[in-house]
Amino acid sequence: MTNNHTKNVHFKRITADDLPLLRTWFKEPHVSQWWPYFAEASDGRPTLEDFAAFLLRIRSNKTVAYLVFIDEKPIGYIQYYPIDRSIEKAGSWLPDLPETTVGTDQFIGNPHYLGKGYGTLFIAAFINYLTHIQPNITTIIVD
Repeated sequence: MTNNHTKNVHFKRITADDLPLLRTWFKEPHVSQWWPYFAEASDGRPTLEDFAAFLLRIRSNKTVAYLVFIDEKPIGYIQYYPIDRSIEKAGSWLPDLPETTVGTDQFIGNPHYLGKGYGTLFIAAFINYLTHIQPNITTIIVD
């Protein structure tokens, strides 16, 4: 494991400019085995609308997606979504939890960063980030 104590972690909401990178990551074998690839636009380039449709298919329309950066390099993806008792894929099967519960999903897209402790580092940083931007969240489920 790398010494991650000196690593700067930050998050950026996904924009259309990020979609080519995400497309590359979704094709990586370590990602594609767990995540379905999102649809492409007719011209072969994914759009924000395509990505929004993808998020809706995998969770809910309230899913918020981010790129994960380590020392200014994009290395992964993380999203959060409110638990929705009406949608199975958004948590309807979970035990009774407060209305202030969110779920997260994440992956390291860049294979160079696998197996080095970065996942643990950025999940902990994201939990801290969420508690600052959404102080009403009381429970976070990490998938």
